[in-house]
Amino acid sequence: MHTDGMHPALVITFIAIGVYLLSCHYHPYMKCKTCNRSKESHSTTFKGAFGKCRACDGRVHHVRFGARILNRK
Repeated sequence: MHTDGMHPALVITFIAIGVYLLSCHYHPYMKCKTCNRSKESHSTTFKGAFGKCRACDGRVHHVRFGARILNRK
């Protein structure tokens, strides 16, 4: 059996990738999951001690993977 079209799952995959990249174009940042926008990293050893979040370097956000592909910073 031979068909002359693309497999429907492949078409849906391409559409989903296109929607994701379009979303990354308009909304390139996501909030930092480590500090939850507090900019701080709290010590587990010493109560009350904190410093700049190491994951986001105190910026409270990360550039999404798709936005890096599109070179949106």
